[in-house]
Order: sequence, then structure tokens, then C-alpha cells
Amino acid sequence: MSNSSVILEFNNKDEDLAGSLSAALFAKGHLWVASDEATSVERLSTSDDLTFDRHRSFPLSDLVRLPALGTDFDREVDIEGMEIQGDFLWVVGSHSIKRMNIKKVQNGSADNGPDQIKRLAKIERAGNLSFAKMSSDSKMPRLGLM
Repeated sequence: MSNSSVILEFNNKDEDLAGSLSAALFAKGHLWVASDEATSVERLSTSDDLTFDRHRSFPLSDLVRLPALGTDFDREVDIEGMEIQGDFLWVVGSHSIKRMNIKKVQNGSADNGPDQIKRLAKIERAGNLSFAKMSSDSKMPRLGLM
């Protein structure tokens, strides 16, 4: 494959998907891509090393129980990286915990009192996945949280 531009052709014309790609990996004749605003991994195949089409979407919720399913955080997985190792595609999310921000007081400066320390000490899991692996060889990959 040369260092030239390629064409990505997705089945649907969802600009949100194409416009929010956050991870890509070319391996074993396929281009795997993911959006940090979705809950799926996309596979595009090529026959000419220029156009990647034959799009297939793999919703992660079909492969594994997502921890945030049914919550306010179930609309995205925040995938930031992927890697093939043997027969497995590893999927890595950007974060899986969140912390509250410092609360500003009326004059715009931060209050450094005990309430702020308690606020910063409170963390919660707010995401679908930290990392996972799925088989990259089968027609329907198997995915398991690690």
C-alpha cells in the first residue's frame, strides 16, 4: 500500500460517523475504524488499495454487555485506539472514570476549601469500556472485556 490518499465508502451516508473517526488500523487486508461518538467498530475492505468499501459495522453491544448500557453514557464507547495481536483486535477507550470540576465562586476564582477537596476526591465510572479484545478472523467477531 502506498502513501497516498484513500477513499472510505460507508454503507450509510452518516456524516457523524465519518466526521468523528478517532481510531484507525490497517491490518490483514482490512481497515478497521472507530468513532469516539459511537458504540461500534467498523471494518472496510479493499481490493485495489485505494477504495475501502464493503463496509461492515460491528455493534459492540451485540458482542459484549456494555457496562453503561441503559445509562446516560450508553451512546458512545470513546474508542481511541486499536491494535491487532494474533487473531484478536484490541479496542482501547480513552477513559472510564470521571471527576467533578472545581466549583468557581462568585468572583470567578476557585474556592480551595474542604468542600472542593471532597468534590475532587469523588470519582465515578462513566463509560462503556476501558479496553477489550475481539477475534478479527471470524465473520462475527467475538469480543470480551479484559
